[in-house]
Amino acid sequence: MMKISFKIALVFLLAGFISGSNVLAQSQAATPREVIPLNSAWEFHYNYDVSQTPKKQTVDLPHTWDAGEVEKGVLNYERGTGIYEKKILVDADKKDNRLFLYFEGANSVATLFVNNSFVGEHKGGYTAFYFEITRFVKLGAENYITIQVSNTYRTDVLPLTGDFNIYGGLHRKVNLLVTSKIAFPRWTMLRRVFTSFPQMSLQKKRK
Repeated sequence: MMKISFKIALVFLLAGFISGSNVLAQSQAATPREVIPLNSAWEFHYNYDVSQTPKKQTVDLPHTWDAGEVEKGVLNYERGTGIYEKKILVDADKKDNRLFLYFEGANSVATLFVNNSFVGEHKGGYTAFYFEITRFVKLGAENYITIQVSNTYRTDVLPLTGDFNIYGGLHRKVNLLVTSKIAFPRWTMLRRVFTSFPQMSLQKKRK
């Protein structure tokens, strides 16, 4: 009897697993979300190079301009500002989508420009962040992404002191996220979400 009950339970368990997998697969297939990595072939230069043709180097992410000093054991490493630039083509068929740039980390203040327009600034080198760039993007054309990253000494950005180094740069990955017009980004927990109930009554409706 116990063997029969065990077999029946196993059948229901497998059926539930298959059904759940199908629902998950259908949900994933129906989700109009695309993640496009933007981690290769960035042009980098220091902001103090103000010449008409600054000396640039091609880098891949993750990247820090202090890497060479780390290898040499230099304690007084570079604390400055670097510029990352990249061109991205956004297809015209994205006209019904929203576009986000998602940064896993930039040390320690990052300022984003798209097509020479200011988009936003993020302070803090160890938290992920994002900016919506939908209204700044030109569809069916190349778009210029510029990220200014600074690890200079500041009193308004933590940490102020510690037994670790604050190496500057885009030290984690960057992705372009394409979503539908109505979407809750997966990183919603990074920002506060408020819910309001204009009218609510606990009284039962009289017949």
